[in-house]
Amino acid sequence: VVFYIHGGGWRVGSIASSDHVCRDIANQSGHKVLSIEYSMLPEHPFPVGWEDVYSAAVWVYEHHRQLGIDPNRIIVGGDSAGGNIANAVAMMARDRGSFPVAGIVLAYPVLDMAEQSARPLFVDPADAQSPYVTAKNGSLAGLPPTLILVAENDFLRPQGEAYAELLAKAGVPVDFDVVEGTKHGFLA
Repeated sequence: VVFYIHGGGWRVGSIASSDHVCRDIANQSGHKVLSIEYSMLPEHPFPVGWEDVYSAAVWVYEHHRQLGIDPNRIIVGGDSAGGNIANAVAMMARDRGSFPVAGIVLAYPVLDMAEQSARPLFVDPADAQSPYVTAKNGSLAGLPPTLILVAENDFLRPQGEAYAELLAKAGVPVDFDVVEGTKHGFLA
């Protein structure tokens, strides 16, 4: 199963707005795709939305038999802000020992909210230091294989490039691809 977390700067977006992306992933991969909704900023500050997605993933893992899901083949993924949450969920699952994550797929992810330009104005700078928000601030060892796709013309491209290097240095299998001729949001 693929847990897909939509982007939208933690403020906008929904299951409906990412439905076509999820359908494409399901049709092209043959995997079940669960699009996960989460509480958004500014009404619900960090870590509420992140914990929403993590709790949903744990619930699905605990009910895998009823859902017909292989508990050892859970992939978390998302685009932009959803990529940030997907990466955090994989870290949380590793840190809390709650369920195995088989892989991570990140499309033009926000991975460093400590950077002023990437941080929404209503995110507390102290929260931006959490490894679940700024991944480089935590241990990357033990994360599952990760695919990072970045847009050729995107201000977040350097974050994806830097994160791929950090994952490789931590011994995490990582595939990194620049999608030529694209800009942020190309999955849509």
